[in-house]
Amino acid sequence: MENIFKNLEIKNYYTYLLVLAGFILILSLFFEVKTIAQNKLIVLCIVTIIYGLIEWIREKQIKNNLFQISTEFNNFWEMKCETSPAPPNSEIIKEFKEKYKPNEAILNYHSVTWFFLAAYLSLMIFAFFS
Repeated sequence: MENIFKNLEIKNYYTYLLVLAGFILILSLFFEVKTIAQNKLIVLCIVTIIYGLIEWIREKQIKNNLFQISTEFNNFWEMKCETSPAPPNSEIIKEFKEKYKPNEAILNYHSVTWFFLAAYLSLMIFAFFS
């Protein structure tokens, strides 16, 4: 029998945050926490859950974008090999990078990830100290 939970594997930091925040949120609904106000704890958990879900969705999008770039590269490679007598590989790769700019997609993903992480931490600090 196939494992039905194999897609729920925890692989990244935000999935750990998502699971931990969900667990703490559920516990905070039933038990009173003495070290932090109940409403602050709930806000912190909800902000963490939203952040985890956003990062999860963004990861799916970048995987789809990279798959699309890979498909475009295969099509580009076949087109170049059919139309001309096999130019050197480095020229084909350089031309593809100039036309489609695949490195920018990854750099953009990483810069937005750092921005979201900084915004998340700022929200957490603001929620904790307000």
